[in-house]
Amino acid sequence: MKKFLVNVHKELESFNRRHEEKENVYNIFKVLGVSQKEVIMCRMLFDLLNPRGKHGQGHTFLKLFLKDVLGIEFEECLLKEAKVYKEYLIPKSNKRIDIAISIGERFIPIEVKINARDQLSQCYDYYMFALENMKDVFLLRKRYFYG
Repeated sequence: MKKFLVNVHKELESFNRRHEEKENVYNIFKVLGVSQKEVIMCRMLFDLLNPRGKHGQGHTFLKLFLKDVLGIEFEECLLKEAKVYKEYLIPKSNKRIDIAISIGERFIPIEVKINARDQLSQCYDYYMFALENMKDVFLLRKRYFYG
């Protein structure tokens, strides 16, 4: 089965490169009917980013996400100790951050939105929580609120 999936992946990559500009690229999430399901997407993303996830790849996917999506890099020793949380509860409120990453003294909140709007001051509240409770939030200010 593994060999089959590896070969399917190769063929789909080739197909998608040839049809990149068209709407007909193959998307497994659309096939499964979950591409618009925020909770399911959060669960998948959480497991991929979690160094202790079921994927068994350690911090490999977290490292790629931080580098490729956020444009930041961390030392290996910090990545090994990184913690990823789903539905991170902000104390004294009913708000939950979809996914939060804690690396050293840095805290990175991730709010997943699929065809939905922010709740009133949602991201601002997450920012203020991080600002008040984390020692180093320069990364947050730079990435999430200043472009």
